[in-house]
Amino acid sequence: MIVSPLRLNASRRNRRQTNHQWRSKRSEMMFRRHLAIRYGGWRDRYVRMPMDMRLWKMSMMGVAHIAQSVIQQDFDLTIVNKMDVDHGLTVPLSLMFGQPEAWPCKVIPFAVNVVQYPVPSGNRCFQLGKAIRKAVESFDKDLNVQIWGTGGMSHQLQGARAGLINREWDNAWLDQLINDPVACASTPHIDYVREAGSEGIELVMWLIARGAMADVAGGPAPTLKHRFYHVPASNTAVGHVILENV
Repeated sequence: MIVSPLRLNASRRNRRQTNHQWRSKRSEMMFRRHLAIRYGGWRDRYVRMPMDMRLWKMSMMGVAHIAQSVIQQDFDLTIVNKMDVDHGLTVPLSLMFGQPEAWPCKVIPFAVNVVQYPVPSGNRCFQLGKAIRKAVESFDKDLNVQIWGTGGMSHQLQGARAGLINREWDNAWLDQLINDPVACASTPHIDYVREAGSEGIELVMWLIARGAMADVAGGPAPTLKHRFYHVPASNTAVGHVILENV
């Protein structure tokens, strides 16, 4: 969080006003940090985004329907009217659509806390994906819907293991995500931390998208349309998987 420095040579009256401003600003900082920890992405609050984020389009009817359906399936969602997002959403959209003046699709973001412990389990995210699928299927309009799960693969940004990359574990995890998602969803947190680094826990968000596939609900196995793995200069393992319902 960036805060403008306060003047130190204020008069007594101005100093009282300055102190009041500081307390107000500090309260605002703490509130925003609380929201950011709860909703994710606070570290990227002041990162330049690739385009004006106000140009999103969001289906309010879709939001209301999904919220109603998912909450009725025992998921206690926190719903907000305005939320800052980070590269977890903007980068995938840029890869898909380039740099248009406005995204050509409507977006309903689900922010999952993978920053502040305790974080949700893989199975909890997997079950959320199932709930979202039911919500989409029960919507009264025929829509073309894609559900994305985003997050870095093995990486660690601090500590003695900073720079950790585990190619073998990453690709074995992708194999299991595709072929045995139930087992993949049961992976404990300690395995993510031990094998994929402290930030590897972001992978649980992929399980939301996997839980929404038809085979999880008794349908046929999805078709693997694309798979990719790479370790770029940022030293964060990057994977892509596109699965399509038959």
